[in-house]
Amino acid sequence: MNLMKRAVDLCKSGDIHYGHGSFLSHAIDDWAFKISGLYEPQKPLKEEVEPIYNELIQIIAEGWSLRPGWDFIGELMEELGGSGHLSYFQTPESLSKLLSSLNQPSVADGKTIIDQYEPCSGCGAITLSSIVDTYEREGFMGVARLDLHLEELDYTKTKASVIQIINLLKLLNENGIPLVVKGLTILQIDVINRKSVGLNYSFQGDPSVLIALESNSKKLQSSAA
Repeated sequence: MNLMKRAVDLCKSGDIHYGHGSFLSHAIDDWAFKISGLYEPQKPLKEEVEPIYNELIQIIAEGWSLRPGWDFIGELMEELGGSGHLSYFQTPESLSKLLSSLNQPSVADGKTIIDQYEPCSGCGAITLSSIVDTYEREGFMGVARLDLHLEELDYTKTKASVIQIINLLKLLNENGIPLVVKGLTILQIDVINRKSVGLNYSFQGDPSVLIALESNSKKLQSSAA
């Protein structure tokens, strides 16, 4: 199955109930609240679109499982673009990987910290690549040193980045334990005049989860020995 084509078809089916180019925005608004517990959707989903909504989430999740770090929602927005607030040009995956590779760690108080700042972040494509690259190089401990800061003006894209980053950390798990980052801040802000225009997500890595990841790693090393 062509997952992107199916996702596009589902969104167009949802648009019948919301108007052209609107269903995906409502779906993201609802999904971001369910995954983060923050910022209730502006409007509840219509009951008649729930089957479409549920299948869309399954399709996107399947895409992520095939390609961890895929900016699926960003690509979906681009496929649906050309009208209204959904007009969008996604950062190509090859460019996202290149830009994330330029990110260098810094040392503060003897501790290595990897600061990732992504202005005009869209749906978080560069940050997604940075998480995957760090995990492939340094494992879960490398990811735990990431301090991520994203800024985006658009309401829907801000929420989309929350969905994609949290789901990626769950997907890149260690024996079922989701990964954690040092910090994750996602702001809805005008990057030109620095005025906040709404959403402000701020998450800190849970130390207990990191302890569980370290314990799991030691058990695996012991078993291998």
